[in-house]
Amino acid sequence: KNPKVISFVTEEARHAATLEADFEVELSDLRAKVRDLTQKRMEARARSLIQDFDEKLADAAAQVQEVIDRAILNIGPENPKVIKRAKELLSPDAHSTLFALSAEHTADQLRAELALADPSPEAGDRRRGCAMALAALLGQLN
Repeated sequence: KNPKVISFVTEEARHAATLEADFEVELSDLRAKVRDLTQKRMEARARSLIQDFDEKLADAAAQVQEVIDRAILNIGPENPKVIKRAKELLSPDAHSTLFALSAEHTADQLRAELALADPSPEAGDRRRGCAMALAALLGQLN
């Protein structure tokens, strides 16, 4: 066993665990914010306050979608925590849209890699990575 490969895999796993933890913390904070806003909206009587809370809730929902989108990019679309949180926290339409847009972006990356026709091993790894990410993204659209 190559010690450099073992070291790389260990470091990659540590980095992924850190990204997952940060992802969970961000989502936890946003979920608390949404709960608080929802409670305040339920208690509000004035139409202007209700509209204000609705706008804040829509903003918080957009923030949740942004955090999940970043997690898809940084942690990976095949990560079980990312998949679980996306299904839990996004509406079915938002979930489909987010994964479809990510799949389209990944397909564009794969097309660009294929067009380069780079014979290097690194290029093969990039193409394989794009193909695996694309398969994971498309798998979420079923």
